[in-house]
Amino acid sequence: MNKLENYTQLLNVLKYGQKNSVTIKYLAENFEFDNSSEIIQQIEIHIHEARSNGHWIIDDSNGYYLALTRTEWNAYKKQRLLAINCELKAIANCDNISFADLIKTVYGITPTDKNYELF
Repeated sequence: MNKLENYTQLLNVLKYGQKNSVTIKYLAENFEFDNSSEIIQQIEIHIHEARSNGHWIIDDSNGYYLALTRTEWNAYKKQRLLAINCELKAIANCDNISFADLIKTVYGITPTDKNYELF
């Protein structure tokens, strides 16, 4: 058993398609971790790195897997963007500001920015 040191090791264990998803337990059995709290943290770090390099890794209630098709990836992406949007709206409500003003702050948009009028 090896330590999970880079995202390519994770890619070698993941399978394509939701029906072939692997659980956190499966990943823990395939890689050596110092403790149970480290497992999810390390997997998330490597998933982020893999996605940053263009790999369509999906994590859902079934487990972790590689998207088999663009349609599968787009469905996951739509779900995640909706969740992010909902969270941003909740944060704006907590700060008693508009969603548009939060987005302007998050992305550093100013009135002199040509995209300012988008909001």
